[in-house]
Amino acid sequence: MQPISSLNIQRIHDTLVITPNINLDWDAFVPWAKQLLNIEQINGVKTIDSGADRHLLSFTFMQQSFSLNYEHYSDSIWFEPQEPAATPYIDELLLVLIPTSTQKL
Repeated sequence: MQPISSLNIQRIHDTLVITPNINLDWDAFVPWAKQLLNIEQINGVKTIDSGADRHLLSFTFMQQSFSLNYEHYSDSIWFEPQEPAATPYIDELLLVLIPTSTQKL
């Protein structure tokens, strides 16, 4: 697996859209996502759901539920809050991801 050296993160409404520095495919996404979420402030991956063309990893950050999503056919990766109460924490999540990102607001 290639290391995470930089990400392009763009906030669009209440989501953080990710453009990684590597090409990901279906099999490579979950290990890459676990590596990305291996940050002290994130309380680990709670669940991993995989469907026909999508992975979803749910996790807790600042006692709020979020998900990291990957859609294979559109090659899209994004973070989103799982409940309205988590929405104000999306900027805080961006801040903990900054060391591996080049952010765009």
